[in-house]
Amino acid sequence: MSVYRFSENPGTREILCHVHAAQTADLNAFRLRQAWDASDFAACHLHPENIDPGLSAAMDALLKPDARTAEGEEPPPLHSFVAGVRRDAGCSIKVSDDRMHADAEAMPAEGGELLGWPQVCGALEAVGILYGIDETNICSLIADCARGTPGIVVRRMVARGLKPGKPLPSRFENLVTPFQDRVLRPVEREDGSVDFHELGEIESVHEGDALVRRHPPRPGRPGFDVFGEQLMLDLPEETPFAVGEGALIDPDDAGLLRAARGGVPHRLANGMSVNDVLQVMAVDLHTGNIELDGSLVVKGDIHSDMRVSVTGDVVVGGFIEAAEVKAGGDVTAVQGIIGPTVQGSLHSCSVQGRNITTRYAQNAALEAAEDITVSLNLLQCHVLACRHLAVGGDKNRTSRISGGAIHASVSVAAGIFGTEKESTTRIVMDDAILKLRREADSHYSERLEIEDTCEGLEHSLHDLRHKPPSPANTNMIERVEATIAAYKEQMAKFDEEEIGKRHVLAEMTAACRVIARSHVFPGLELQCMDARHRFSVDKGPVTFAVRDGHWVTLGD
Repeated sequence: MSVYRFSENPGTREILCHVHAAQTADLNAFRLRQAWDASDFAACHLHPENIDPGLSAAMDALLKPDARTAEGEEPPPLHSFVAGVRRDAGCSIKVSDDRMHADAEAMPAEGGELLGWPQVCGALEAVGILYGIDETNICSLIADCARGTPGIVVRRMVARGLKPGKPLPSRFENLVTPFQDRVLRPVEREDGSVDFHELGEIESVHEGDALVRRHPPRPGRPGFDVFGEQLMLDLPEETPFAVGEGALIDPDDAGLLRAARGGVPHRLANGMSVNDVLQVMAVDLHTGNIELDGSLVVKGDIHSDMRVSVTGDVVVGGFIEAAEVKAGGDVTAVQGIIGPTVQGSLHSCSVQGRNITTRYAQNAALEAAEDITVSLNLLQCHVLACRHLAVGGDKNRTSRISGGAIHASVSVAAGIFGTEKESTTRIVMDDAILKLRREADSHYSERLEIEDTCEGLEHSLHDLRHKPPSPANTNMIERVEATIAAYKEQMAKFDEEEIGKRHVLAEMTAACRVIARSHVFPGLELQCMDARHRFSVDKGPVTFAVRDGHWVTLGD
């Protein structure tokens, strides 16, 4: 006869353990667990906390004198106690704080009903989940729960909201072609090659012509949280037009920019200007030197020893050849900028402008208030770019900078630096930093002078306060106190400006980049303040930056 017998209470689903007559050696938890695992209730939940008390009670009953029964009679159990319970699988839902996803936490069944679709769907419905129910994850939850370990919670995301799409800001549609976009689009031949000599006519506009259409912001795709509530991001404010010189907003249509005069359209961020322009075939002895309040388009070349000075833009369809060009706007030389190679006149070709764009530059001095862009090579040039110098596009690995001196404040990028025959290429990145530092030092000196003056006034104020009172003395004290207060306010302003300038200095130094997309040959010299380095070995694609006063290779 088995020592341990089990039965189920149908009402409570509790599993009772009945301990029958046995030897004391049989009354232990190990033997009971063996009997439980061999019973029909092995899959049910066993209460481990009830085992020891139940066995102790059975042991007490076994040791009592009346515990034995007459021979042949079925002895009653020594003791019965609740050893376990039959449990169905359970499921609960937890919703994230942002209401964008809901997780189901399921407890595997222990002898009871397995988790099914009705339980999960009922739990979702109970908390009000309506949107983004993930049927695949629910199936995975049910399957994992069926083979899960009793007592170990199974979690799955069973509903997911949809984030709203970002609204689109105002869009600006150019209704005419700005000449910056036109002159660098050479005509394509039938064989697929391009003709850099044939650029076509420069588009011009007349007074009243439409220039730019502004399209209003558009809302993004609506989103929903798991409760089905619609989510929308606020529309951005409408971006204002950049109304350049020679342009105006249509009085009857606030979303349309028109030409206020005839001329050549010039692209601006979010707008356009219309510049007066002079068109000539070439700048040579037939035209003489040109000085113009407006823009200049040269279909051919600017020849040697000629001078051009304009307040607007200069567009040259051919070459700038050992000439002097100064522009208040941008300078574009489609073919290139070339100076003479005669010893002693290396940089007799000088080009200055806001931005300089060209295909090729050699033996020239280039100075830009903003950026310089060269399509192919920059050879033996003296360059000053107040922001960026880019030689070749992002994917051009054969563009080259070789020789000369490069001054830029933010970045210098090219495919290759130097040549196999070692030549010095010097890059200086601290012009703007030094200028800002000189301004900061000047402000600091001025602040010290004010501080000294303020200290002298405070001594005078001390003396005035110890003099016999009089109307004149009182008036003088008030004037000195007001002056001291004004000086202190000025010193506080200097201190605030100095902190800002020092912060900008640190940011400018950290932003400096020299980018070689393909190769660096020996002879490249880098300088930014006290950080100096000359490369004596080849390097592959690499980006240099300044960190803690030293040039370093990013990514190393």
